[in-house]
Amino acid sequence: MIRRFLITLACIAIPFLLYWLYTRIKKQGDKAGRDPWPLAILWLTGAVIAIEAMVLSVVADKGLTAPPVSPAALEQQRNQP
Repeated sequence: MIRRFLITLACIAIPFLLYWLYTRIKKQGDKAGRDPWPLAILWLTGAVIAIEAMVLSVVADKGLTAPPVSPAALEQQRNQP
């Protein structure tokens, strides 16, 4: 339960942390008079984070589903997968 909560929290917090990092680097780049990050690097970073969030969601959800129950087991009052 706590693992799923922490993974969800990380998936929500990572984009905000990256935006904060981006604005900080952009401000430093503006002061120096140069382009802080090329657009390609930002796009790749966003794609990696999106894929990571999907993978972490699948990992967090694994094993949380109940095993299937057959109709015959329900009729006989047995809960066997």
